[in-house]
Amino acid sequence: MNNNNKIGWCSGILLLVVLLWIGQTFIKVFFQSGVLGFIGFVLLITAIGFLVSWRRGEKATNNKEQLVRMAGQCDTLAAQLGKSTTNGLVLKNGEFLVGTLSQAGLLEFVSNGSSYSGMNNGVGLRITNGITWNVSGSSGQLTKNPEVEQVVDFGSVIFTNERVLFAGTKFTREWAFAKMVNVSTSANGASVHMNVIGQSKVSGLSYTNAGELTPGILMSVAQTAAAQGQPAAVRLAQTYAKQFREIKA
Repeated sequence: MNNNNKIGWCSGILLLVVLLWIGQTFIKVFFQSGVLGFIGFVLLITAIGFLVSWRRGEKATNNKEQLVRMAGQCDTLAAQLGKSTTNGLVLKNGEFLVGTLSQAGLLEFVSNGSSYSGMNNGVGLRITNGITWNVSGSSGQLTKNPEVEQVVDFGSVIFTNERVLFAGTKFTREWAFAKMVNVSTSANGASVHMNVIGQSKVSGLSYTNAGELTPGILMSVAQTAAAQGQPAAVRLAQTYAKQFREIKA
């Protein structure tokens, strides 16, 4: 959520609190004076209706702005596809840049530690009348906790027609299209999961920067570039731009 949205929500909540306080006052007046109370009640309902309508309009405006921005980014992607250069990455023969993300999350399945399970097997020794001395003991084992998907790092991503590269603060990852056996994308392309030959675990990317295209969009364009070539990838990016403009916010 950007700063404008945060300010809008805060002001809306503050206005609602004020209206509820005023409404509580008018309800008290309503029981004391029927006419004034009724007028106050009508005004309160009207104000609440206005607030709801205003919030819907603001949300629609924000959605429209986002769609326009995404369409523009797809146009830029189409125009620069195969023509831009990468910073520090040496491209292979026949490899060209599709697009980049300045920030994304690295998704991997990891365990968050181990759990201990065991039991007490102490023995009570009778040493004299009425007195028992307990000798304690225990046995058990450490069990590794099940692996769950987590964001393990944040970094930049480069998409080419041959591979996807992630460079984070802790890890670097490379997924080659020639070794991919499956790619799955979530709604709106917010996350991408990849199964690669030679890697036992699924890994992927998550959307963390609302100012950029989603990983799923760039992945689909990069896959098209790998399978059908640069012209087909450009057409797909242009299609995405058109579709974003046709969406009704």
